[in-house]
Amino acid sequence: MHNNFDRLGGATSEQEANVLALWQEFDSQFPGEEDCLEVLYTRYNDQPIKCSYCQSEVVDREYGARTGKCSHCKKTTWFTAGTFFHRIRKAKPWLAAIWLIERGVGLSAGLLHRQADIATSTAWLILKKIHLVINTNMETESEAILEPSASFLAAICKRSSETPAQSHPVSEQTATEKREGTKVCAPTRHVLDLAASIKFIREHFHGSSRKYLQFFLAAYWCKIDREKWTEWSLLKACRSFRTVCLEEILAFNSPLLLKLICRPLQ
Repeated sequence: MHNNFDRLGGATSEQEANVLALWQEFDSQFPGEEDCLEVLYTRYNDQPIKCSYCQSEVVDREYGARTGKCSHCKKTTWFTAGTFFHRIRKAKPWLAAIWLIERGVGLSAGLLHRQADIATSTAWLILKKIHLVINTNMETESEAILEPSASFLAAICKRSSETPAQSHPVSEQTATEKREGTKVCAPTRHVLDLAASIKFIREHFHGSSRKYLQFFLAAYWCKIDREKWTEWSLLKACRSFRTVCLEEILAFNSPLLLKLICRPLQ
């Protein structure tokens, strides 16, 4: 991976310096593709690796290999087939993204693209899939509160496929309300938490579209909840998740009532 912070204008801010230090730490722990593949397959894998044909647990594999040969039926098994990591090309960008997000990094697609030396579209899809995992976990959190998406207008400054043509990104809120026949704009009781989440979205991602606001609030939860998202907790959540296709990500649209988890009281 490359230390391309010069393309970001130099590692001048405390935030960028922190990310760079963490990236170098990750690179030293997992220098090769095979090291990352090994972690994705084995770390917090609650189920033994089985042959996908005969279900035998006696499967021969080499360190960091994507496949293994069943000692019983002699057929080859792909270890990530049918999992969250189904058909990934490179393991390192995926593991790096998970590793950094677990540590509270507000990781943008642009930064992942530059550091992992992958296409921006690939970095975008990796992060959206990971955000989907976090967001799904949020649905069962009793601490989550419902906040109207209209409360987050200050964070909306990017267009999406849902934004009306030749309109400001904020107009997507009105269009969504009109399409769903509902307008939700109750006054918030969590002004400080709302402001903190908007600041996080604007500082780390330079804003959001209304379409993916819920995903960025999921990323915010991962940043502030250090008890829930401890080391390897996100990898474990991804490992137990299902396969996610591009069409599912493109079809996602944040509801008018968003889930927000507030910063714990000190």
